[in-house]
Amino acid sequence: MKKFIYLCGMMLLSLNMMAQIDLSQGWSIVVDEQFSGTGRTWDTTYLEKRPSNIPADSSWNCLWRVDIPGSKDGVTKGNYRHAYQRSNTLFNNGTLNDDKMRLVAQHISYDTLECDGIAPTGYEIPKGTWHHCDTVKKAIHYYSGNIQSKEQSYEYGYYEIECALPIHRGIHTSFWLHGEQKDVTTGIDYYEEIDIMEYSHTDWDEDEHRGYSSGIWYRKQNIGDSLPVKHYGYKNFHMDVSEPDISHMHTYGCEWMPDYIIFYRDGKATHEFHEVEHIPQYPKNIKTGYAIDYRALKEPRWLGPDTLSINYIKVYKLNTDCGTDEYIQTTQQLSQVNSMKRSITISNTNGITLPSTTDKILRASDYIIINGPFEIATGAKLTLMVHECPNYTSNYMEMSNP
Repeated sequence: MKKFIYLCGMMLLSLNMMAQIDLSQGWSIVVDEQFSGTGRTWDTTYLEKRPSNIPADSSWNCLWRVDIPGSKDGVTKGNYRHAYQRSNTLFNNGTLNDDKMRLVAQHISYDTLECDGIAPTGYEIPKGTWHHCDTVKKAIHYYSGNIQSKEQSYEYGYYEIECALPIHRGIHTSFWLHGEQKDVTTGIDYYEEIDIMEYSHTDWDEDEHRGYSSGIWYRKQNIGDSLPVKHYGYKNFHMDVSEPDISHMHTYGCEWMPDYIIFYRDGKATHEFHEVEHIPQYPKNIKTGYAIDYRALKEPRWLGPDTLSINYIKVYKLNTDCGTDEYIQTTQQLSQVNSMKRSITISNTNGITLPSTTDKILRASDYIIINGPFEIATGAKLTLMVHECPNYTSNYMEMSNP
């Protein structure tokens, strides 16, 4: 159904339709990973020999597989030259003890280190070690780190990381949401990813210290088809020289709803995407990684090491009450609305005033009506959003510090 916002009566100040996101209004936190505490536990779904002091229950997988499906150029990810290692994924480093997750990349060998899935050549992959090797030969020269959520159960909401990026040739770092499975209802395969922050050689113009990108990868197809994965809504961003460059801590976020996606940096909206037919719609894993591609091998070869440092990863779920119509007649009633409704009607013949200290966001799935005098005091902010109500098909996995 097509949705409209109806504004009736006297508006004394204009509405702010694209305000900075305020997570205190209508949101509940479901992931608050501060990487603090005395240790981190890891999942056991990958082939590995787990030390006895690392328990199996976990919120995050540590990926220590080789991330190259073949060594030929032109194949997806075929240019990558690293293997993810558990030892390069450092939680709350014991020496520094500063409550950060560190993904560390390092040069291992000038010679090609191949793993054929049967026995390692030149280094410890995989037998009797913590490492996983696929059956296809992999040519690598680097170790690095990568983490992902244990469950593929994250849906519409707001996702944010605070991190500081390394800067060098051959780098490919990312914070993204990934989903790839079959829709059990329609029988259709899908591949979807939302790249909240991606940094590589293609993401800057002239200054490698200030460019990154955000966007969507999308493929939905009938079983047996060979349609390509496509980019949608991709955009490169360039930080102004007045801002700290990407080697400093910044937040990168994404608000994902059924009919739009808004990307954020440091709490401010940078890019919107509204092509509903290409908006991802299935549950996702949360991932962040530090990949190394063939450009790092160009002379002078990048030898590292360097680190992607993460302060936190957070996820918020929108509070929804989309079967309810809200009728507001007083300022107090207006302040108490803290979830998305089916409709919202603001009506009082004597008028309603939004106080100067107020920052209010109202969301509805069908319409919002303001009928009668309504004043927004100087310094106040009102955001009205009419969009499809998120239909959560699975329960979010709640994660906290151990």
